[in-house]
Parts: sequence; structure tokens; C-alpha cells
Amino acid sequence: MIQLAIQPILWIVLLNLSLWGIGFSVFSAALFRLDKGFIGRVGFPYAIGLVVVSGLLFLLATLHFFVPLSIWIILIVGLLPVLTFAKKGFHALSAHLFRNPFDLIANSLLGVVCFLFFLALRLVIPPSMMGRLQYPDPEARLFYLFLMGVGFILFPWGASLWGRPAVDRILSLAGLTPGQESSCSTKPNQGWGAVMTAILAHFFLFLFVPRFAHDTLAYHLVIPKTILNFGGFEPNSNLFFNMPHNWELLYTLPLWGGGPTAVKIFSFQHSVLVLITLFSFGRSQWGSTMGFLLAFLYLTGPTIQDHLQLAKVENSLSFMVLYTTLAFLKWRENEDTRWMILFGLLGGWLMGCKYTMWGLSGVFFLAALGVILKNRGLNGGARMALLLGAVWTVPVLPWLVKNFWFTGNPVYPNLFSLFGGANWSETLDRQLRHQYFQFFWEEHSGLLNQLKAVLLSPWDLIAAKHLRGRFSFLVILGLFLAPFLRESWRERTAPILLLALLGYIMWVLFPGNESRFLVPVIPLMILGAAPLFHRAIRNPRYGWIVLPALLLMGFSQLRFPRTLQLEAFTPEGYQHILETTTTTRYSLWREVEKKVPPDGRIAVFFEEQVYYLDRPYFYHWFGGNMEILRQAKTP
Repeated sequence: MIQLAIQPILWIVLLNLSLWGIGFSVFSAALFRLDKGFIGRVGFPYAIGLVVVSGLLFLLATLHFFVPLSIWIILIVGLLPVLTFAKKGFHALSAHLFRNPFDLIANSLLGVVCFLFFLALRLVIPPSMMGRLQYPDPEARLFYLFLMGVGFILFPWGASLWGRPAVDRILSLAGLTPGQESSCSTKPNQGWGAVMTAILAHFFLFLFVPRFAHDTLAYHLVIPKTILNFGGFEPNSNLFFNMPHNWELLYTLPLWGGGPTAVKIFSFQHSVLVLITLFSFGRSQWGSTMGFLLAFLYLTGPTIQDHLQLAKVENSLSFMVLYTTLAFLKWRENEDTRWMILFGLLGGWLMGCKYTMWGLSGVFFLAALGVILKNRGLNGGARMALLLGAVWTVPVLPWLVKNFWFTGNPVYPNLFSLFGGANWSETLDRQLRHQYFQFFWEEHSGLLNQLKAVLLSPWDLIAAKHLRGRFSFLVILGLFLAPFLRESWRERTAPILLLALLGYIMWVLFPGNESRFLVPVIPLMILGAAPLFHRAIRNPRYGWIVLPALLLMGFSQLRFPRTLQLEAFTPEGYQHILETTTTTRYSLWREVEKKVPPDGRIAVFFEEQVYYLDRPYFYHWFGGNMEILRQAKTP
């Protein structure tokens, strides 16, 4: 039982430190001097680690060399810089802690106080935002007992590195004045400080992990499970919708070593990283008050609350979108080519992580071209634009090669009339396009009714019932962000944010998209609104705009995340489906009770919706593994 509780935690710690170690080596040694603060020490290195490891996993899977040995290689390589910094920092830390007994006592007391504070914070925050200590399973109780032990160890160490003013204040309140010898004679290097920052970030992560349902993961873990079971991609490009899904591959790492529990933490941690990043960015730009405000806006967003506990890729995409934006702003500020390279890698990774990011990635690229042309002109900017384009395509290059290898079309099934491709036909292509636009029209025929419902039902707006309608979301977005974008434009932060929002709206308008697809755009909305909130704090005449927004965000806490359930029809019908289905399109209807499953398709009840999946879609997405659906079936 203890092993079941501790193994996922230890595995996720090692995995994240390894990802961070790889990114730290690239970020600090090859590109930049290590920046101070959480964003420079943890955020950007971790984002780079995700880009490097996801590309490596895609390459290994394409070559049918995806074995546990490759996972161990990634772990060992990533942990080498961590161990190196830990060795150097251990001597400095020992000399600092034990040189004066007052330091050891004060740091220990500070650690206990900090831990009790965060433990009390857990008990007062609503259960919609965090898990509770009263878990029914023994594994979770052991999990939190482990956290208590970690808290007593890590917080004194963290206080010794960053809490010197607090420690001195405690000593002065006790009537003790720290002498000259109480100061550290050997300062910890930046590498050790970065390691400790990463470890403390994990403590915050474990403290806020919410409760997950066991069937939450059944939908999004099938591709990683299939890859682990079969050792690589099938020789058929249909596996990933013929589109790059690099983020799905990253799920194989915690799934192999720590099981579903580790995957839950791995998915949720990116929301925590976004929260800490927004706080750090707001504090560095405008002070601690703005930092807390930006974090509050993110934490109380209805869409974030709705999907905070779901182990899906959107929380991770939110993290990557935020750091892509920060890299762009940093590059535009100092015009350093190295920041442009980092921005290109992150933007290309967005294009390769999921198809919903294509539009947003393209808008980022167009905004970057605008910056290049403005600074260097047409003649001088051509070479820089080519360099950015080359860097941008690196994360999706394995996908292009795989598609060309199997089908002869690098972007299969897109541009079929130009490149061709296996198992495809122009007749089928026309049929799918006709069905698509027909479905698109049916989905958006009631736009005026939705607009009327939004404008006349403020309580429904607060409860976010209409946020699931794509047109309603656009109306709310326009009404809420119009004054913010005006002020942001004066602060010269709006062009990229506005273009990114417009690009993301293209995907929101597509049929079949869900409210979880809105999660990655939330940090962009917050960054776009930040300058106006800052002005409102300094100038009360802006308060009439800010106060309703804060009230709306506060009332959104009335919404509680639901528990996801996945249910499939009888497995006996699967054989009939394989024998009768010939089309390659699936349909989605939100009103379950008004629809009857069409003959020859399998119906999957997922997230209060029914998906009718045909044979190719079901086989390649679920890997033909009905056992996973059986295990996830709701009793």
C-alpha cells in the first residue's frame, strides 16, 4: 500500500526534474544566461524540456524503437545536471545551516509555520478547487502523509536560500540579533538555487492536486497505452488523425513509471505552473498586488474550474501558450536573436502538439513577421524570417517525415489534390467536406437565439451555462475585453494578444469543439487585461470597468467541476461495427435523448455528450482496445 502511494509521487518528481534538467542545460548553457526568478529558473527551462523530449519521443516511436530503455535514457540524461548542481549546493547549504545554531532553529521554525499555513489554506479553499484530506482510499491518505514529511524538510531549506530577511526578522522579534558569522560564507550557486526552486514548485504542486475520477483518464490515455504496448506507431498514418499530437506522447512517460496517478499529477501540474507564472510575471511588472490579481483571475475562471481536474492536454497547452507569449514579449523587448530562436521552438511545438493549436501558432508566426519587418525592413528581414521559419518547423519535422514515409504525402490527408496519398479518394474528400459544412450550418443556425439568451439571462451568464456555445463565447469575449484591449494597445502588449485571440477564435468556431478548447486562451485574456487592472489600481476612475469583472470572476466560484464519466455500448456490437462501417467521419450531438445511434457505429458517452465513432476513427484512436472501455464503463 505504501509503495502504491509513494511510487507515483517519486516517479513524477524524477520525471519533472529530468525534463527540467534537460531544458535547464539548453536554456542556460546554449541560449541564455540564467535569469533570476521562477520564470527564468523553472518556467522557460521546463518548457524547453517538454519541446526536446516530445520531439525525441516522436522520433523514437516513428522508428518503432519506443521501449522502456529510451525512457530511462531520458531520465538519466535529464537528471545529470540536477545531480551536479545538488552536489555543489549540498556543501554550501550544509555550511550555511550548521554554521550557527540560531540559523538552524529559525529556519526550522519558519518551515513549520509555512507548512501549517498552506495546510490551513487547503482546509478553507472550497473542494471545487482542491482535494480534501478526507479521501476514502488509503492510498490518498498516505499521499498526504508523505507531503507532510516533505514539507518539514523542504521549507527550511527554501527559507535558508530565499528567506534570509524573514529569518532575520524572526531572530530580531525573539530579541536575538544575527551576528556576522550567521551569514552564509559560501553562497549557493545559481544552479543549486534553480534546483531548489524546481523542488519547491513541486511541493506547491502536490499541495494543490485535486481529486480525480479513475475513468477520467480512459479517453486520453489510450494512445500512450497503445504505444507502450506495441512499441511504436502502426505503419499507417491514420493513428494521430494524420496530424501531430506530440503531447499525447509525453503521457507515456508518467504512465509507464507511475501509472494513472502520476499522469493525473503530470497533467494538473501545468495549471499550477501557469498560476505561479502569472503571479511571478505580475509581481515583476507591477508588484505583488498585480501578481495576486492575475493569479486570482486565472484560478476563478469558469472554464478553468470546469476542466481543472481533467487529465487532458488543454492544461498543458495553456502553459505552453503562456510561455510562448512571454518569449515573444521578451524578444520584442530586447531584439535578441536567441529569444527569437526560443520563441520559434515554442511556437513550432504548439503547432505540433495538437491540431487545435494550428491557427494560434500561425497567428504567432505572422505577428513575429510583423516585428521582423518593423525592425529590419523588407531586405534585412528576409534572412531573419527564413531562420525563424526553419526553427518553427523543427518540432513538426518528424510528423512530416512520418506522413511522407507511409503515404507519400507529408501533410496527408490535407492537400490531397496536390500530393495524393494512400487510402484516400477525391470522391470521399468531397463527401466529407459536404458533410462538414452541412454540420457547421446546423450547429450555428441559432446564433440570434443564443445572443438573446446571453443578453437577457445574467444569472446564466454567471453560471457559464452558455459558455459552451461558441458564438456566445465570442459575444462575452468582445464585451469583456474591448476596453482591456484598448488600454493594452497603449501599453504595446495588445498586438500579439489580439492576433492570438483572433487566431484561436477560428478554432472555437469549428463544429465539435468543446469548452475545454478555450482553456489555452485564458492566460492570453489575462495578460491582455493586466494593464487595465494596473491602471485601475493606480487610478480609481477605471474601477467601474474592473469591479464588474472581478465580481463576475468571483461568482464563477459557485460552479463546481463535474466528475467525468466514460461509458461505451456493449462490446458485442464492436464486431458488427467492424464489418459494416465504411465511412471515415464521426458525428457529435449534444442532445443525447433526441438522437438514436446510427446503424454501424459505436456510441461513446463522454463528458455529457455522445460520440458516434466509425470503424477507422474508433480503431486508431482507441487502438482497437475494447478492454480500456470496459474498465472505464460506469457501473
